[in-house]
Amino acid sequence: MSNLHVVNYYDKDTKYVRESIIRRVRESLGRSHKQAGYALVIWDKQGGCESIICSGGPVAENLVPMYVHDALNRHVAVNVAKREP
Repeated sequence: MSNLHVVNYYDKDTKYVRESIIRRVRESLGRSHKQAGYALVIWDKQGGCESIICSGGPVAENLVPMYVHDALNRHVAVNVAKREP
């Protein structure tokens, strides 16, 4: 299972967010050379968002939203469980 990185950017500037995105993508690409697709959602301080999808492998474009939803739910649950005493 891949990692979920949660960072609160509320007080950070755009440059910091951009650098973090680039760093995390490079880390992810460095762990494996078998990538088949990705989904990226970026939102601004007003809640407006932009999404980027590159589907491939076993996840067709029409399945990406459900696949991403399920993956994020699982990763968040693991992170929350780790924090609880």
